[in-house]
Amino acid sequence: MVAGVLLPTSSTHPLIPHQFMAGIRASLKHRGIAVTLAPGYVGFGASGDTVKSEAEKLILEHDPDLIVAFVDHPIADTLFPLMAQLNKPLLVVNNGAKYAVDWKAPANVYFHTLENAYLSFLTSSYVSRQTAKAVMSTSYYDGGYSLCHALTQPFIDEGREILYNFAGSFKLAEFNTSSMSAFIRENRDAHTVLTVLSGELLGPFYQQLAEALPGSELRFYGSPVTLDETIGLGAEFPAAFAIQGFTGWYSNSGVEENITFSAKMRQASREPDAFSALGWDTGRILGQFLQLKDAGALLHALPENSFKTLEGAKGTLRLHEKSHHFTGDAYLLKHSSASGTELLQTVDSAEGKGAMNKMITQKIEGMSSGWLNTYLCS
Repeated sequence: MVAGVLLPTSSTHPLIPHQFMAGIRASLKHRGIAVTLAPGYVGFGASGDTVKSEAEKLILEHDPDLIVAFVDHPIADTLFPLMAQLNKPLLVVNNGAKYAVDWKAPANVYFHTLENAYLSFLTSSYVSRQTAKAVMSTSYYDGGYSLCHALTQPFIDEGREILYNFAGSFKLAEFNTSSMSAFIRENRDAHTVLTVLSGELLGPFYQQLAEALPGSELRFYGSPVTLDETIGLGAEFPAAFAIQGFTGWYSNSGVEENITFSAKMRQASREPDAFSALGWDTGRILGQFLQLKDAGALLHALPENSFKTLEGAKGTLRLHEKSHHFTGDAYLLKHSSASGTELLQTVDSAEGKGAMNKMITQKIEGMSSGWLNTYLCS
């Protein structure tokens, strides 16, 4: 079986395509799955014309049995008509940072993501049980996706209150949290901070707050990327602060498949991370496609319940039939510089179905803006 793979580029997170492909290759090799990968390149994923052109090139040159496309909504949706006309399945992979344009996917389209919006949705519900008031913080870049809505709406739906919204510049030289610090200083209720930030802004964000608010024990609740990259800051994360949130891949989850995945990545001189875990589990899904193909199934018209439950690096993978999303387990983590990282709770993918069903009813109303490029690919 041949799988075409459309890969992104990122200047802020340049290892994304490399880690993703390393994960797929390691997964296929580990199980001896006979799938040939044919790569194509779509840049930041912001141009529907570029993505469609690269997909057509892959199809004409390699005639793949299916396409794996690392792109985000709504650009991913531009591939739907082409793939339907050619009777080929499409597996969309990304961070899961945007709500779908239409949660009822075409029969031949599947999604396998890092579930950032869904996990932020879980975190928001969790925060609503911890406190009644919070501050929301993001940047003009990170705020251009569905993550802020997912991290705040369940909190608001439970009758909780967002006291203040902070959106900083996406340029490091212009990033300044002084207005947010001033608000927190003047409002004693403002000690809980919901956060959607990534990349080089995270360190300065925490440091500026720590310097402006000495002695303040702020409690942060972050999106998966915010949580994972905060943990990666090490000692740069101020000792007085702590952060919690759900993530879809945790290095010390104890999941047997994750242990195998991590070992195989290190054997290949790669440090395991969320993107290589996404690749590893994509390899597992490709293995299921191959089994179905060998059994004579039409891959573009598979009936419901065709996919078995899979054990992946991200936990137990199940296909959410209503939205065609492969969902994994959710890991609630708490991190501080003093105590390290603690796993507080694991929500199995079956347990999370109710939250997923609720999230896919969400509609952003009123004025909003959004980036077209794939999240973290800029």
